[in-house]
Amino acid sequence: MIPRLGFIVAAFASLVGSATGALDTYINFQPGTATVPAGYIKDAGLGFSATRGFGWVREDSLANATATPLDVSKNARNRARAGIDPRLNTLIHMQLPSTSTGVYTPAAWEYTVPNGIYTVTVSVGDAPPYDSLHTTSVEGQLLIDRFQGTATKEFLQVTAEVTVEDGKLTVDAIGGT
Repeated sequence: MIPRLGFIVAAFASLVGSATGALDTYINFQPGTATVPAGYIKDAGLGFSATRGFGWVREDSLANATATPLDVSKNARNRARAGIDPRLNTLIHMQLPSTSTGVYTPAAWEYTVPNGIYTVTVSVGDAPPYDSLHTTSVEGQLLIDRFQGTATKEFLQVTAEVTVEDGKLTVDAIGGT
């Protein structure tokens, strides 16, 4: 069985799988004070830590042997909208618009895992205005290409198998706005 990992890039993510099938992890990107959905691990935007095994890095440092940690906790949001899945109501901006308060350096997210094949689920989207073009790649594999939410489809979720060869599963938003 291939392990699974779930994320909603702007909200939650899930990762399941590894060469051994021992990994079954669900991460929710959210403010530190938001309630963590059952079965999920909270990521509140802290910079990557080898001790914790996951976190945020500067997108422009991904080509380096060791990516530069970046604290994007100021980019975490809880929309708290009625009738919306709590995993989708919380998010961390990977590319913060200049009209918002937070960290403007584009960010990527990394998770230390054994090399292997993983089934990864990512989701993107946000509340109005629908002015973002969400792009998400995992391990360099484009999963979401410039999705723009609408009133009838605010979120997009995609699941794919990805191969990790460097000991870190990397999620980035290169090409999105």
